[in-house]
Amino acid sequence: MEHLEIRTSWRNTLKYNKLGGEVSAELSRLQHLTLDGCGMSWEVSRFANLRTLDISRLPEVMEPSRSQLLDMLRQMPLLESLTATSIKRSNDFRDRTSQYTAPIHLQHLVRMKISCGLLDCIFLLNHISFSRDARRITLKLEVPSQQQMDESSVITSVKSLAQTLENKFDGLAEKIVLDYPLRVRMSKDPSLPLSVPFCMVELNFIGAELFSDDRDGPREAFWQSLNLDWLSALSVRDDDLVESQWSIFGNLPHLESLSVFLNESPLLRVLKLDTKSPPSLAFPALKHLKISDWYMYSESGQKSIDQLASCLQLRDSVWLHLESLRLENCFGLTDDREVVLDRLRNVVKDVDSRDEYDEDEDIQSQTYGDV
Repeated sequence: MEHLEIRTSWRNTLKYNKLGGEVSAELSRLQHLTLDGCGMSWEVSRFANLRTLDISRLPEVMEPSRSQLLDMLRQMPLLESLTATSIKRSNDFRDRTSQYTAPIHLQHLVRMKISCGLLDCIFLLNHISFSRDARRITLKLEVPSQQQMDESSVITSVKSLAQTLENKFDGLAEKIVLDYPLRVRMSKDPSLPLSVPFCMVELNFIGAELFSDDRDGPREAFWQSLNLDWLSALSVRDDDLVESQWSIFGNLPHLESLSVFLNESPLLRVLKLDTKSPPSLAFPALKHLKISDWYMYSESGQKSIDQLASCLQLRDSVWLHLESLRLENCFGLTDDREVVLDRLRNVVKDVDSRDEYDEDEDIQSQTYGDV
């Protein structure tokens, strides 16, 4: 037998479903295994020929621990696709039941989707060695609650996660998409010379602590711990960033393309010329800007479009030229649209405005198709 798929509804039964150890031990020729709502004897599993493994929707008492999962992976040298959305949570970086001193080499792994606790993710990543063939890594991370871990410990953990990603996927953050709820998609740019094969890592954080607006909060700690120097494209969709977070991206030397949904007030404050001596401008490499769903009138009554035009004029005066500007579904342009566009064209030659979404021009759709 090469394919085995078991799907059960354990919630509707009086006892949990489990694949017996004597059965799993006899499946050494298996290449594709799916366990949906059904557990197994994790310690006696022997699947040396397995190519795909999918473990999902298990009751907590049947979930494999991270050490048990690593034990299984060590016995699967040919594994190409791993989905494990049912893993026991742990609140410790270390695992006293694990005897590993060297990483597990998954040289054929192309796709991995893991759902686990933040600390479990760090632990697993530290024990897995990925190959150059890795294409898509999806991590759904549950951030500990304040009762389980204080904010300073969460910040430490988030920094550790960023550093682990840096070590595992060198040069990863060349393109980033921020979605709601705090879904971070980072990828290498396959068009750049000497770039390793395309790889996309998606992080989906679950936990209110990571949405802290404090400057030293977990979100800032994550961005500050990543090497973003080679970030070339950023798309912010359905995610509100405060001014301090925009400042982190504004200081990047190679960010050329920026696509923004809402966020007009904090972004405009960062785009302005600062009062330092000598003065400096944010986003020094910016060439392409797309704004969506902006309100052209701020709370004070001043037009946001006027603030944007002033910022662009100032940038142009110090030779920071914007090559293209896209306005999409921006409110308040109906009456004087052409006047506004003509003013912007005095600074930016390529200006376009439309009242419907065009996904083909979004950084997100250009960068993150199926791989």
